[in-house]
Amino acid sequence: MGGMYNLSKSIRRGLLSGLICGGAAFVGGLIGGPIGIGLGSAIGGAIGARIMSFRSAPTVLREDFKENERRELLERGKRLAFDAKEALLKVLLELITALTKCRSWREAAEAVLHPLLKELTEVTIKSFLRYLSG
Repeated sequence: MGGMYNLSKSIRRGLLSGLICGGAAFVGGLIGGPIGIGLGSAIGGAIGARIMSFRSAPTVLREDFKENERRELLERGKRLAFDAKEALLKVLLELITALTKCRSWREAAEAVLHPLLKELTEVTIKSFLRYLSG
């Protein structure tokens, strides 16, 4: 299946280009601070684009895949996303359960979340009141 090979090649080369760009931004930030991040990103992006020639994933999907292959790939992606969502929810439920059972964790979470939620609520209420009066 040539389409799948071309798609995996695009993904690998895109990832490598992103790593080059991110690495250059990191080095630029270490050397030049915030301005260095911008310069490093630009230089790394140019280098990544120059040495890694590949077609974008949408182009590969449009040109190398038949309609039924695109549909099958979409269904696989949906199943993968659904499975990942279920796994994330399971981990969150376990974390919430652990937080509610452990007093010190619960107190630490309350200490962090209470001021944040209070501030968000106040901002939301103030914005809503301004909207009503304006």
